[in-house]
Amino acid sequence: MIQENRGWIIIFSFFLSACTGSNMNLNYPMPSPTAQGAAIGVVGGAALGSLSNPATGTLIGGAMGGALGAVVGNKVERAQTVEGQLASQGIQVVMVGDEVRIIVPTDNYFYKNSSHLNANYYPVLDKLVLFIRGIPKTSVRVAGYSDDTICQTRALALTREQAAAVANYLWRRGIDARMIYPEGCGRDSPISHNQTSEGRAQNRRIEITFCRISHDDDF
Repeated sequence: MIQENRGWIIIFSFFLSACTGSNMNLNYPMPSPTAQGAAIGVVGGAALGSLSNPATGTLIGGAMGGALGAVVGNKVERAQTVEGQLASQGIQVVMVGDEVRIIVPTDNYFYKNSSHLNANYYPVLDKLVLFIRGIPKTSVRVAGYSDDTICQTRALALTREQAAAVANYLWRRGIDARMIYPEGCGRDSPISHNQTSEGRAQNRRIEITFCRISHDDDF
């Protein structure tokens, strides 16, 4: 029986590496994250179930694991879809460990040299809200940045107002206001050279930063 259980674990490990590894036959289409999650859940649940109850645990564990895996995979799939839609509109999502950083270029999303959001981009901002809402998180920092074409005093005031406008938009769309704090950083912390128009455009931005948290009941 121990040998049989070891066999399940070996199969599960092989299946997990096959779904997530880079050595695969690219002639066949990759299954969606939902399908991958369900398949991995079935095998993993069956393995754990067989350890607890060899008679019925394999079937029950496989069914429960498949359902849980499908839920997890579906969440991943939805997040990837929204992230791709944001990228197509110039919004970058950078994840490093538990930190999530969303970079919004202000040139499109605000009227020029203004803290008034461009209503034409509300649908994109709504997708941004959907993405943020789907991630358990701690406090959300909304920071505005400028280039060096205006004085620091004006830059601080403008970026503070722009950050507040985005924070208010998030609040109106259901992100808990107690978690959001805006900050204007002016000309500080450029991410590109200010000597070129492309670099200055990259420096004019809003950064939304928060840390992911996880709970036992996330799924």
